[in-house]
Amino acid sequence: MPTPFRDKTGQVFGYWTVLGFAGRDSRNATIWNCKCICGNEKKVIVGSLMKGKSKSCGCMQYKVTAEKNRKHGLSGTPTYKSWHAMLQRSEGKGGHQSYVDRGFTVCDRWMSFINFVEDMGMRPIGKTLDRINNTKGYSKDNCRWATPIEQANNKDTTKYVVVNGEKMPFMYACKKFNVTENCARHRLRNGKSEQETFVKQ
Repeated sequence: MPTPFRDKTGQVFGYWTVLGFAGRDSRNATIWNCKCICGNEKKVIVGSLMKGKSKSCGCMQYKVTAEKNRKHGLSGTPTYKSWHAMLQRSEGKGGHQSYVDRGFTVCDRWMSFINFVEDMGMRPIGKTLDRINNTKGYSKDNCRWATPIEQANNKDTTKYVVVNGEKMPFMYACKKFNVTENCARHRLRNGKSEQETFVKQ
Protein backbone atom coordinates (compact mmCIF):
# COMPACT_ATOMS: atom_id res chain seq x y z
CA MET A 1 0.00 0.00 0.00
CA PRO A 2 1.36 3.46 -0.86
CA THR A 3 2.27 5.58 2.17
CA PRO A 4 -0.56 8.08 2.79
CA PHE A 5 0.24 11.80 2.63
CA ARG A 6 -1.47 15.13 3.16
CA ASP A 7 -2.58 16.86 -0.02
CA LYS A 8 -0.70 20.14 -0.41
CA THR A 9 -2.58 21.36 -3.49
CA GLY A 10 -3.23 25.09 -3.18
CA GLN A 11 -0.73 25.64 -0.37
CA VAL A 12 1.92 28.34 -0.69
CA PHE A 13 5.57 27.85 0.20
CA GLY A 14 7.69 30.95 -0.30
CA TYR A 15 6.93 32.02 -3.86
CA TRP A 16 5.63 28.57 -4.83
CA THR A 17 1.96 27.64 -5.14
CA VAL A 18 1.36 23.88 -5.19
CA LEU A 19 -0.66 22.78 -8.23
CA GLY A 20 -0.91 19.08 -7.47
CA PHE A 21 0.74 15.75 -6.70
CA ALA A 22 3.44 14.68 -9.19
CA GLY A 23 4.60 11.31 -7.82
CA ARG A 24 7.38 10.07 -5.59
CA ASP A 25 11.16 9.95 -5.76
CA SER A 26 13.40 6.91 -5.24
CA ARG A 27 13.13 7.38 -1.47
CA ASN A 28 9.33 7.45 -1.60
CA ALA A 29 9.20 11.18 -0.79
CA THR A 30 6.32 13.00 -2.45
CA ILE A 31 6.97 15.38 -5.36
CA TRP A 32 4.66 18.28 -6.17
CA ASN A 33 3.94 20.30 -9.29
CA CYS A 34 4.48 23.92 -8.26
CA LYS A 35 4.03 27.30 -9.92
CA CYS A 36 6.38 30.17 -9.11
CA ILE A 37 5.18 33.74 -8.67
CA CYS A 38 6.90 34.53 -12.02
CA GLY A 39 4.83 31.88 -13.83
CA ASN A 40 7.44 29.14 -14.18
CA GLU A 41 6.35 25.62 -13.22
CA LYS A 42 8.57 22.97 -11.68
CA LYS A 43 8.42 19.69 -9.78
CA VAL A 44 9.67 20.14 -6.20
CA ILE A 45 10.30 17.48 -3.58
CA VAL A 46 8.28 17.83 -0.38
CA GLY A 47 11.32 18.25 1.90
CA SER A 48 12.54 21.25 -0.08
CA LEU A 49 9.13 22.89 0.25
CA MET A 50 8.62 22.17 3.94
CA LYS A 51 12.15 23.15 5.01
CA GLY A 52 12.30 26.26 2.83
CA LYS A 53 15.22 24.99 0.74
CA SER A 54 13.27 25.84 -2.42
CA LYS A 55 11.38 29.12 -2.26
CA SER A 56 11.11 29.94 -5.97
CA CYS A 57 12.27 28.75 -9.40
CA GLY A 58 15.36 30.87 -8.86
CA CYS A 59 14.01 34.14 -10.19
CA MET A 60 13.66 35.77 -6.77
CA GLN A 61 17.15 34.72 -5.71
CA TYR A 62 18.45 36.18 -8.95
CA LYS A 63 16.70 39.51 -8.27
CA VAL A 64 18.01 39.69 -4.71
CA THR A 65 21.54 38.83 -5.83
CA ALA A 66 21.48 41.35 -8.66
CA GLU A 67 20.27 44.08 -6.30
CA LYS A 68 23.11 43.39 -3.85
CA ASN A 69 25.69 43.44 -6.61
CA ARG A 70 24.62 46.81 -8.04
CA LYS A 71 26.40 48.54 -5.15
CA HIS A 72 29.91 47.90 -6.52
CA GLY A 73 29.65 50.68 -9.14
CA LEU A 74 30.49 48.41 -12.09
CA SER A 75 26.98 47.64 -13.32
CA GLY A 76 27.57 49.35 -16.68
CA THR A 77 30.82 47.55 -17.52
CA PRO A 78 31.21 44.70 -20.05
CA THR A 79 32.33 42.46 -17.17
CA TYR A 80 29.10 43.04 -15.26
CA LYS A 81 27.05 42.48 -18.42
CA SER A 82 28.76 39.10 -18.94
CA TRP A 83 28.08 38.12 -15.33
CA HIS A 84 24.46 39.28 -15.59
CA ALA A 85 23.95 37.35 -18.85
CA MET A 86 25.46 34.23 -17.27
CA LEU A 87 22.89 34.33 -14.46
CA GLN A 88 20.05 34.84 -16.91
CA ARG A 89 21.13 31.91 -19.07
CA SER A 90 21.37 29.64 -16.04
CA GLU A 91 17.76 30.56 -15.19
CA GLY A 92 16.55 29.86 -18.73
CA LYS A 93 15.93 33.51 -19.56
CA GLY A 94 16.13 34.86 -23.12
CA GLY A 95 15.37 31.57 -24.82
CA HIS A 96 17.98 29.58 -22.88
CA GLN A 97 15.68 26.96 -21.32
CA SER A 98 18.08 24.29 -22.59
CA TYR A 99 20.63 25.53 -20.03
CA VAL A 100 18.17 24.68 -17.25
CA ASP A 101 17.18 21.36 -18.84
CA ARG A 102 20.82 20.30 -19.12
CA GLY A 103 21.72 21.46 -15.61
CA PHE A 104 24.11 24.27 -16.51
CA THR A 105 24.14 26.05 -13.14
CA VAL A 106 26.27 28.85 -11.70
CA CYS A 107 28.49 27.89 -8.76
CA ASP A 108 27.47 29.42 -5.42
CA ARG A 109 30.61 31.57 -5.25
CA TRP A 110 29.73 33.33 -8.51
CA MET A 111 26.35 34.48 -7.27
CA SER A 112 28.49 37.37 -6.01
CA PHE A 113 29.77 39.65 -8.76
CA ILE A 114 32.80 40.59 -6.66
CA ASN A 115 33.81 36.92 -6.39
CA PHE A 116 33.31 36.53 -10.13
CA VAL A 117 35.72 39.43 -10.82
CA GLU A 118 38.26 38.08 -8.34
CA ASP A 119 38.31 34.75 -10.18
CA MET A 120 38.07 35.96 -13.79
CA GLY A 121 39.40 39.50 -13.77
CA MET A 122 37.84 42.25 -15.88
CA ARG A 123 36.61 41.22 -19.34
CA PRO A 124 39.27 41.82 -22.03
CA ILE A 125 38.30 43.81 -25.15
CA GLY A 126 36.95 41.54 -27.88
CA LYS A 127 36.25 38.59 -25.58
CA THR A 128 33.21 37.18 -23.76
CA LEU A 129 32.60 34.49 -21.17
CA ASP A 130 32.95 30.91 -22.44
CA ARG A 131 32.51 27.51 -20.77
CA ILE A 132 35.56 25.35 -21.54
CA ASN A 133 33.64 22.08 -21.14
CA ASN A 134 30.21 22.47 -22.73
CA THR A 135 28.78 19.66 -20.60
CA LYS A 136 29.41 21.53 -17.34
CA GLY A 137 28.16 24.75 -15.77
CA TYR A 138 29.77 28.02 -14.73
CA SER A 139 32.72 28.02 -12.32
CA LYS A 140 36.30 29.27 -12.15
CA ASP A 141 37.70 25.93 -13.33
CA ASN A 142 35.38 25.73 -16.34
CA CYS A 143 35.31 29.29 -17.70
CA ARG A 144 37.58 31.62 -19.65
CA TRP A 145 37.42 34.88 -21.57
CA ALA A 146 37.38 33.88 -25.26
CA THR A 147 37.14 35.46 -28.69
CA PRO A 148 34.09 34.77 -30.93
CA ILE A 149 36.17 32.36 -33.05
CA GLU A 150 37.38 30.48 -29.96
CA GLN A 151 33.79 30.17 -28.75
CA ALA A 152 32.52 29.05 -32.16
CA ASN A 153 35.20 26.37 -32.24
CA ASN A 154 34.09 25.18 -28.79
CA LYS A 155 30.41 24.55 -29.61
CA ASP A 156 28.88 21.07 -29.64
CA THR A 157 27.57 21.80 -33.16
CA THR A 158 30.90 22.94 -34.61
CA LYS A 159 31.40 21.57 -38.15
CA TYR A 160 34.92 20.44 -38.96
CA VAL A 161 36.65 20.15 -42.36
CA VAL A 162 39.99 18.73 -43.48
CA VAL A 163 42.17 21.01 -45.58
CA ASN A 164 45.80 20.29 -46.50
CA GLY A 165 45.61 17.28 -44.20
CA GLU A 166 44.64 19.41 -41.18
CA LYS A 167 41.32 19.07 -39.37
CA MET A 168 39.90 22.47 -38.43
CA PRO A 169 36.56 24.16 -37.66
CA PHE A 170 34.62 25.25 -40.74
CA MET A 171 34.54 28.91 -39.65
CA TYR A 172 38.27 28.90 -38.97
CA ALA A 173 38.93 27.46 -42.45
CA CYS A 174 36.85 30.24 -44.02
CA LYS A 175 38.90 32.85 -42.23
CA LYS A 176 42.24 31.16 -42.84
CA PHE A 177 41.72 30.69 -46.59
CA ASN A 178 39.76 33.93 -47.11
CA VAL A 179 36.57 32.21 -48.33
CA THR A 180 33.19 33.53 -47.23
CA GLU A 181 30.92 31.13 -45.34
CA ASN A 182 28.19 31.39 -47.99
CA CYS A 183 30.65 30.67 -50.79
CA ALA A 184 32.13 27.68 -48.96
CA ARG A 185 28.71 26.19 -48.24
CA HIS A 186 27.69 26.71 -51.87
CA ARG A 187 30.80 24.89 -53.12
CA LEU A 188 30.26 21.98 -50.74
CA ARG A 189 26.58 21.67 -51.73
CA ASN A 190 27.64 21.52 -55.38
CA GLY A 191 29.93 18.56 -54.86
CA LYS A 192 33.27 20.24 -54.27
CA SER A 193 35.55 18.43 -51.85
CA GLU A 194 36.62 20.20 -48.66
CA GLN A 195 40.10 20.64 -50.14
CA GLU A 196 38.71 22.12 -53.39
CA THR A 197 36.34 24.37 -51.43
CA PHE A 198 39.12 26.21 -49.64
CA VAL A 199 42.22 25.78 -51.82
CA LYS A 200 42.38 26.60 -55.53
CA GLN A 201 43.47 23.58 -57.56
